[in-house]
Amino acid sequence: MLLVVFAALMFFKEDIKKICLDNISEVLATEVSLSAVEFQWIQSFPKVTLHIENLKIKESLKSSQDSLLVIKSINLGFDITELFKGNFVINSCKLSNGYIHLKFFENGSNNFSILKETNTSKEQAPFSFKIDELELENVEIEYWDLKAKQKHKIFALEAQSAISHIKNLTHLGIEGQFICLQLGIGNEAFLEKKPFSVEAKLTYDSDKKNILFNNSKLTLEKALFEIDGNIFIEQEKYWNLKIGSPNTDVQAMVSLLPHEISKDLLEYKSTGNLYFSGKIIGLQSATQSPLIEFDFGFKNASFYHPKVEQKITNAQLQGKFSNGKNRNNSTSLLSLKNFSGYLGKDLLSGNILIKNFDNPYLDVDLKGDFNIAAALKLYPVKKIKSATGFIEADVNFKGKLSDLTDVKKTQFIKTSGKFVIKDLNFQLEDVGVDFKAFNGKFFFEKHDLGISKLVGNVGKSDFELKGFFKNFIAYVLLDHEILKIQAEFNSQFLDLNEILSKAMNESEVKITKLNSKNYSFRLSPFLAYDLNCHIKKIDFRNLSGQFAGKDLSAKLQLRDQILNYQNLSMDVANGFVQMSGVINASDSSKIKVRNNTKIENLNVKQAFFIVENFGQKFITDKNLDGVLTANIETLMNFDSELKLDINSISSIAEVKIKNGALINFDPMQEIGVFLRKKAYSKYLKSSNFNKVSFSELSNTFYINKSVIEIPEMVVQSDLASDLTITGTHSFDNKINYKVSFPLVNYTRDERLEEKGIVLDNKKRWYLYLTIKGTVENYVIDIDQNKSLKSAVSAASERVIDLFKEEKEEDKKIIPLDTSSTMDYLIMEEL
Repeated sequence: MLLVVFAALMFFKEDIKKICLDNISEVLATEVSLSAVEFQWIQSFPKVTLHIENLKIKESLKSSQDSLLVIKSINLGFDITELFKGNFVINSCKLSNGYIHLKFFENGSNNFSILKETNTSKEQAPFSFKIDELELENVEIEYWDLKAKQKHKIFALEAQSAISHIKNLTHLGIEGQFICLQLGIGNEAFLEKKPFSVEAKLTYDSDKKNILFNNSKLTLEKALFEIDGNIFIEQEKYWNLKIGSPNTDVQAMVSLLPHEISKDLLEYKSTGNLYFSGKIIGLQSATQSPLIEFDFGFKNASFYHPKVEQKITNAQLQGKFSNGKNRNNSTSLLSLKNFSGYLGKDLLSGNILIKNFDNPYLDVDLKGDFNIAAALKLYPVKKIKSATGFIEADVNFKGKLSDLTDVKKTQFIKTSGKFVIKDLNFQLEDVGVDFKAFNGKFFFEKHDLGISKLVGNVGKSDFELKGFFKNFIAYVLLDHEILKIQAEFNSQFLDLNEILSKAMNESEVKITKLNSKNYSFRLSPFLAYDLNCHIKKIDFRNLSGQFAGKDLSAKLQLRDQILNYQNLSMDVANGFVQMSGVINASDSSKIKVRNNTKIENLNVKQAFFIVENFGQKFITDKNLDGVLTANIETLMNFDSELKLDINSISSIAEVKIKNGALINFDPMQEIGVFLRKKAYSKYLKSSNFNKVSFSELSNTFYINKSVIEIPEMVVQSDLASDLTITGTHSFDNKINYKVSFPLVNYTRDERLEEKGIVLDNKKRWYLYLTIKGTVENYVIDIDQNKSLKSAVSAASERVIDLFKEEKEEDKKIIPLDTSSTMDYLIMEEL
């Protein structure tokens, strides 16, 4: 008999293969492709198997090119006894390496209706599917219901199912290992990349369209979940399921949460009794959702991270979730009730109730004392490198989150309680300064946080803060809310080099050459404040050490990234500075500054040193002396790193310098050399051009379009009685100065004074000089035309005066006699 069977299969296998393929193509109403077909019987005897490689079946949508099924290897098993009767009955199927994508569309259609309607007009060999064994190996199954907005993916590593049919009932037993790639509901994804095993018994009633779960079990993260109930799968599904896990652990509980919430909690372990049970009951349609209720909690539980010794012990919680009577977000609630647990020796307790997920209402009360270092050991925060200290809290909040943003409804918000920070020290990742000795007392008033007193040290700086954080609750709980601070800020010492420097983002703060440092300036759009500031001492760049600012006070107001500062005053450089202005940082790439500065009795040498000589080397603090008084109005722009756009500067400065001097100033020294070569130095009061002193200098300077304009000013110096200066100096260091002074022969003037003759400077010969070029390469020259005109004018005036004097004495005009002193002076002048 065996020989007869083998012989029949050998001789007729090609015919059998052809009949099977022909009938499969007759059964399917969509496009099918494959790369190879092999008829096997020796390997699978007593079964006869049709082995198909690289099978692709397009989905049933006519306009789509997507595949319903792509499988690398398929084995279809035939009943051999039926085969000899001429019937081709497929009773087993094994799918290996591939995917199956099932879709339900919003109009109720699907992509897997691929079987043709029975065609009785064409005679064909009897061919049917009566599968009682189904195996899956490395097969992805995707179920996408666009109407219900659900997208689920699982990967079958190795699964077997036994199928039996009794009239309209199909019994299915499933056993195997799977990976849940995701359970997608709406925009949320649950159970991502979670391995699980299934041991399920299902019954499908094709007449009633009902799937019955008979004590089915699913094991996830070592926790067993039991599922009982049924689902009616008409166009609108009806759920009646119960899901429970009488004894689970924290990992299984956490794994049910979306990945964004659960990713930082997955490594935590638990001991004790954790429970989870729930039900899904009701109609699911385009307009209705079933009732969903879950109860969960734990008793005498502990939670810990395996890498640290710290844990929460003796923890209790009663939790509940329900989508409510309307079965939607507006009637949903989450209750975390009677929570308590010990963190070390510190007891924590509280209750949280959230109602109406569309417009959340919160009822929260938290109480406890805890050690911050212990809390961070249990739950590390990436941005916090280390921390020590204690927090005592007893806070309550009741109200709708939406009321926080409506001024008329804030009266309905109820907050109370307080918390205290004790001896808080911490370090932040990528910030090179320590935060030390933070101590503070806070209290809640409506949705504001009051600060009785907060003190601390940030690097070298210290501070004390008293006042209110307005809108604090909304700022913490809601996105894009603005925190408003009304407070008094006091400090004994403020180091702006650390606070503004990018070196705060390095492991070590090295304050070396400050003008080479980078700074970062930002004003948050979600911060507003009114601050009264009092700072005993302030350091910033060269404003430090013996030149540090002292007794700074100011009123600061920030709104919409625009900072107003009024009456910002401080003692500096043996004088007094007061400023008011506006910093507009709404565009961080172009920070606009408008500033008015009043300066009284400032040491000009120290002032130039503090402002780093305004970034130029032409005239520096080493070249200056004197006492400065000024009123300055300035407009200018900076980038986010506080680099000045020099082309943006526009300024008017009314300046007065008393008891001043130019010391070793190159242009003045060059003028001295020039005059000595031309033999003019004898006409000056002093020949020392290394130090030019003056009693007072007054002028108004203008800066516009990168050019400093110096209107004509007269300086009473020890070099000349009336030294007149005017000109321009551009920011690219091009200079065009004009200097003039009267030529005075002081020996001669003494002789004239003995004769009762005093010369008016207006009647003197003025020498006009020009200084042109760049600060590194300039040329000093005489303005020949103006100097000659001045000489002729001076001589004419002198001759007229002498003739008048002679006429009054002798009533006559006498010829000039060059032998006389008076006549010689006239000739000299000519």
